[in-house]
Amino acid sequence: MKKITYIIAGFSALFCSCSILDIEPASEWGGTSMPTEQSHIEAILNGGYQRLCSALQSGFVYYGDARADVYYTNSTSAVTADKIVRSNLEINLSQASWTNFYQVVKQANLNIYYIPRMVSEGTLDAANVNDLLGQSYCLRAMAYFWIVRIWGDAPLVTVPVFSANDDFDMPRSPVDDVFVQIHKDLDSAYVYLTDPASSKYQKSVTRFTRPASQALKAQVYMWQKEYALALKELNDVIDKGGYSLEKLYDASLEAADTDNFRNEIAKTGFSKMFNAEQSSGSTESIFELSFSTSDGDTNNAFDSFWTATTATFMVREDFVNFLKENTADLRYYASVAKKGSNGKSRCKKLVMNYTRGDARNIILMRLGDMLLLRAEARLGLVEDDVLSQTQADEIMADINAIMVRAAGPDAEMFYDKDGEGYKDWSKEEFVELLKSERRKELAFEGHRWFDLVRWGDVNNALGAMEPAVDATYVFDTGGFTIDERAIVWPIHINEIRRSKYIEQNEYYK
Repeated sequence: MKKITYIIAGFSALFCSCSILDIEPASEWGGTSMPTEQSHIEAILNGGYQRLCSALQSGFVYYGDARADVYYTNSTSAVTADKIVRSNLEINLSQASWTNFYQVVKQANLNIYYIPRMVSEGTLDAANVNDLLGQSYCLRAMAYFWIVRIWGDAPLVTVPVFSANDDFDMPRSPVDDVFVQIHKDLDSAYVYLTDPASSKYQKSVTRFTRPASQALKAQVYMWQKEYALALKELNDVIDKGGYSLEKLYDASLEAADTDNFRNEIAKTGFSKMFNAEQSSGSTESIFELSFSTSDGDTNNAFDSFWTATTATFMVREDFVNFLKENTADLRYYASVAKKGSNGKSRCKKLVMNYTRGDARNIILMRLGDMLLLRAEARLGLVEDDVLSQTQADEIMADINAIMVRAAGPDAEMFYDKDGEGYKDWSKEEFVELLKSERRKELAFEGHRWFDLVRWGDVNNALGAMEPAVDATYVFDTGGFTIDERAIVWPIHINEIRRSKYIEQNEYYK
């Protein structure tokens, strides 16, 4: 996104030239220091997307998978990564800083503040900028959703901060208040984003659309265990969003644990959607972070994480064994590389045909995730231990869609076929299948840690890990548990020093 960087860099100078420290913008601000035309609004929005890319280019791994039962570290230079993998978090880790996320908030706040005023003054035509305003609300909601899941209570900055260093100085708001704001933002986004039925609607996976705003709202409701509200959003996204599952299973392919077979898997729509730049063009992707080599972008973090000679992250062998339990399930071959001569396993899902300096988009929301969330939401609404056939069939329809895509028609499960099936399953049996499928389907995509936190399963999963006895550089002793207060991250020491209001999370004091 290098071109965008240049656009916003020049424009940001206008905002950074002022020394006003108040949260509320002062009346002295002149026309030379505020956006005056639509191109400025677009530049601010592009800057917000760029900053989201900066926050999550490696952050989706550190925050979403590294602390879960996924990886062990394997490099002499992986000291920081090992601290994260073992949940030995420190207040000076760069990943403990929320600065990048608040930079996203800053860009969104500028547009949310200025666009309505410029429309009112006649500087902008609402018909041309309403969608830009909706995208800005989504950006702010997305940033706060990550912030609140990582750090818990957080400063709720909802108006521009006009200062030379973008500092805000306010106490942390309770988690519940942050969620209230997230929903307000997503409600506003829905109003302003273009209706998919409109002739002006342009489907995009690298810009927030109305269906993407609903997918994000569904994720938020699922985090809050508001299953009925989540189900409403999920039904709209799945049934009306215009998305479809990409193909993975191919009856003409015979699975084999070889590089050649993985090269065939790399040609499937499933693998291609994780291995594209600028826009995957996937029928399944709902929202993704956009990177482009033509704009000077790279995903060199992917090289250090997974493809380098001494890659930082190796896949835990117990996770590998779990993925390949069903030899017909092609998600194993689409996710994990063939073992090297050192007998270690690497992530392959996001680096098919990867070369150093390559750029890959990062998918944050896709249909496969939404289908499994809908099954989970429906399970959350079941009050009895044994499900009715209607309840069971609705839940299994979404899970079956995922399993059949992965392993073919033989993977489909039926209510009562030849005296077998899920007719007499307890609710817990459905829950265990759902959790298993999310672990397989979303492997390495940055969801696992948040799933474990949402389910209350963190210590169950961490405690069950087997030792990584083949770890060359960092000794991994296997399972451990953490204090529940350590589920949230520490707040970076610089934030504690900077603000008289910010208190450290209890566990890290």
